[in-house]
Amino acid sequence: MRMRSKSTESVEIGKTRIHRRHLLDAPDYFEHILPAESPTPDPDEARHLEQIAFQLLMAGFEPIANRFYAFVLLLLQEPDAYARLVAEVRATFDSYADITTSSAAKLPYVDATIQESFRMMTTTPSGSPRTSPGAVVDGTYIAKGITCQMSQFAAARSPRHFRDPQLFRPERWLPRRDPRHDPRYAADDLGCFFPFNLGPRQCVGRESAWPQMRLFLAKVLWTFDLEPPPSGPDHHRRLPVFDSDFAMLGMWEKPELHVRFRPVNR
Repeated sequence: MRMRSKSTESVEIGKTRIHRRHLLDAPDYFEHILPAESPTPDPDEARHLEQIAFQLLMAGFEPIANRFYAFVLLLLQEPDAYARLVAEVRATFDSYADITTSSAAKLPYVDATIQESFRMMTTTPSGSPRTSPGAVVDGTYIAKGITCQMSQFAAARSPRHFRDPQLFRPERWLPRRDPRHDPRYAADDLGCFFPFNLGPRQCVGRESAWPQMRLFLAKVLWTFDLEPPPSGPDHHRRLPVFDSDFAMLGMWEKPELHVRFRPVNR
């Protein structure tokens, strides 16, 4: 029996979704991508839509899953940061229902935690390559046709840009007027780091990812106390160590992370 390839299945799924346009109870991302003037895309257009669908699948799953993993791991490794974040969340909301996209966007330590988690565990180790049109970049002329690329991971971990680059310190991202801001990090070059890239080809999922990450942190920490696995010679489970337990092979290879979620007593 001849097995259909995954690519063939993806094509069929794409065709089915195209034919279901305007039939959903609520529009999804793909509904806004389908061309309004073309009920049945031509082959080239259909192939382009299939590629976009694959990108949406990958960008909507792996990066956000990595971010949730990073939140839990980094906060458990830094009890002070965890305590500050929990205090902000639980002092702001009286009930779980109060946590919405708009209300979670008003929490500065939540945003600082997200920024610092990106810095500590970048989505990819490198930025997106760009072909120079023939221009001067930071005082250096880059000839036309040269491909340029910056390592996000190297920039985020460089002491040229960040004090204590190996330490998880959300305070560095807080406004200076915030009493939780740490003046030791006032000279950090925050503008050198842009996890969603810059320009017209920056990540299109940015505006979707930020609300998801804020809601995850606020709702989880309002509902649960997080605890690391027990330590000791009888317990083989421990918190992973980033510099020794992780590998980047196109995507992050992450070890298992065991955490206890205890419901908060109110």
